[in-house]
Parts: sequence; C-alpha cells; structure tokens
Amino acid sequence: MAGEKINDIQERELLAKLADPKFFIESCLSIIDKNSKDVPLILNPIQNNFLENKSPLVQIGNQSLYLDCILKARKEGFSALIEALWLHACITQKNVRAVIVSHEEKSTSRLLERFRYYISSSVLKIRTQKNSAQEISFPDTNSTCWIGTAGQRAFGRGDDITHLHFSEYLFYPNFSIITGAAEAMRNGGWIILESTANGAGTEGHKFWQAKNGYKKHFFGWQDNREYSASDDTPFEIMDDEKILKETLNLTWAQLRWRRAKISTMIDPSLFSQEYPANGKEAFRTSGQMAFKWEDLKRQEDGKNIVKWICDLENIGSQVVIRPNEKGNLRIWRTPANAF
Repeated sequence: MAGEKINDIQERELLAKLADPKFFIESCLSIIDKNSKDVPLILNPIQNNFLENKSPLVQIGNQSLYLDCILKARKEGFSALIEALWLHACITQKNVRAVIVSHEEKSTSRLLERFRYYISSSVLKIRTQKNSAQEISFPDTNSTCWIGTAGQRAFGRGDDITHLHFSEYLFYPNFSIITGAAEAMRNGGWIILESTANGAGTEGHKFWQAKNGYKKHFFGWQDNREYSASDDTPFEIMDDEKILKETLNLTWAQLRWRRAKISTMIDPSLFSQEYPANGKEAFRTSGQMAFKWEDLKRQEDGKNIVKWICDLENIGSQVVIRPNEKGNLRIWRTPANAF
C-alpha cells in the first residue's frame, strides 16, 4: 500500500511537470539533427529567450490574446519550437484548436512531417484519431491541429482557433489572411507570427513597424551559437568587418563563419536579408538601403536624448507648449533665444 501511495505521488509530480511545455518538450520529444540523427529536442538559447519573454495577455477589443511577432535570421528553430508548443497544448488542454499556416506547399509538408514525427517518437505515448493530410485530432482532449498553406482555406469566426502560428508570414501572397484568421481567435488564444525579412515598404514591413498590440521579438544571426566557426583565433580583417566586430561585439569565430557563409552565396548582397543583425538592417537591406546600417546605428547611438515631448497650442494671443508624452513635437536641443 505504501508503495502504491509513493507511486501515486510520483505520478502526480510527473503530471505536474508535464504541464510545463519546456519540460515536456525536452523530456519527451525528439528531432532529427543536421547529421540525420534522432536526438532529444533540447531548446537552444534563442528558443529559451523567446519562451521567457513571450507576450503577456493583450486586450484587443473585447478579447484578450497573447500576441507575438518574430523577425529572425534563417534556421533559428522557431517552427520546431512552436510546433512542439502546439502539440503540448493539444495533449494537455481540453478543446484546443491549433492552426499552423506556412507560405508554400513544400514548407507545409515539412511542418506536417515534423509534427507527426514528434507524435510517433514521443517518449510519452500520444493517442491520435483523425490523421488526414492536414488535420490531426487528439481524442483524449477533444483537440485538433490543422497544418496548411496560406490561401488553402478561408478563416472565419466559426473556426474558433486557440493557437495560431503564421510561419514565414512576410512571404504570404495575400497578407489579409492574417486579419481574417485573427478574427477567428477564441478568448485567451495565442497568435505567433514569425518570418525572415522580405522587402521594405511591404504590408508585412509596415505591420512589423506598427504599434498593433503584438510584442516584437528580433533574433539576429549573431544570437545563434551555431553560426560560429571552430577557430576563434584572430585574423586579418577588412575595415567593414572591423566596424561590424566592434558594433556587434563579435568573436573571431563568428566573424570567420560570416566570411565563409558570404563566400558560398551566389548573391553575397543577400546575406543581410537572410542573416540580419538587427530589424532595421533586415528590411533596409532587402529594400536596397542607401547607407550602411553600421553607420546608421552609430548615428542613432550618438543622438541626443529628447528633452521635451509636447504639443503646440494656439491660445489666441500666443502659441504655448503643452507637455504630452504622446505629443507630436519632440525637442532635442533648446533653440537659441526660444525660452
């Protein structure tokens, strides 16, 4: 009897731990690495950073939602992480309606294949029922996950989505799908948009810049520990590499990796779009920026602190300044003889 009680306690403790998505992912799921080996899915620093800093609940109209928007360098593991998070939700929560939308059929197939691999290779047995070309259901929780390509279906209020992932959303042929799908969200739902950059001045670029309730996350190539050579010894570098090293505080190994990667690219000018160091560089480069981002960053870092944020108001006989944190006028330096 005592042994049974201990087992009951251990089982409850395990179930409590499994409620934590990070514990579930790292304890139960596997992924195929670059060497074609089946390895435990241990989250990298970038993935951990996102989980620790995800959006709080945001009030949008009469809804409360978690809203995250990610701009990133290539292959930093976000699709793998988000699929694992959605799977965890489907097997631990009742009535989950998870959706994953990709920008093209090949990517959709890869996402679906990985999702199924998570299920089949999981240490924890996961029971599924419907397993069609695009939808998988979980009878124990009455939950489902739909994985498809942008434009394959029209999302509406009747969909009642709880977890929504837009993969490479900046490459969607029609950006309106994001608005339509967001309307289908259930209260307390979670939307994650993630993508590499794809041109300045686009709807997606404007969405990234806008104050729209989404918490914006940027992860550059320098944040990825895999983007580093094995040799960290100093070597002769060009002037632009010296500026880059100082600006980003790069190691010699990171600088070696960058030079090697650029040398293998058919169009080296696309490095900063595929592997941006910051959000401004990503869009400016893909839109053919006129000035180097390093120079722009130095100008930005050296600018004066704003002294006043205010509005000007005409009161008849004179124009007066009204302090306003959201005002349209910003004053960095007091004009001579003005005050």
